Amino acid sequence: MAARNAVTRKQLYVVVHTHEYGQTVYLVWSDHVPSEEEIVDQVLQSAYEPDNDEQLTIEEKDLGCAMTLKDRPAPGS
Repeated sequence: MAARNAVTRKQLYVVVHTHEYGQTVYLVWSDHVPSEEEIVDQVLQSAYEPDNDEQLTIEEKDLGCAMTLKDRPAPGS
């Protein structure tokens, strides 16, 4: 089952921008599959250079198996 927000009815998408320095990951909630153009305009704000071998990957995600890690104790406690 997809990870749809119960209040907004939006779906979670993970966007991976691969560039010369590595990868940057963005979490995007949308009511439709976002297009590459929408991601470039609204998320990357035109910081995308496909001519320099940069890539975008947009994936719908399911949070059905998401886990929360336990908090670590504060240092010195």
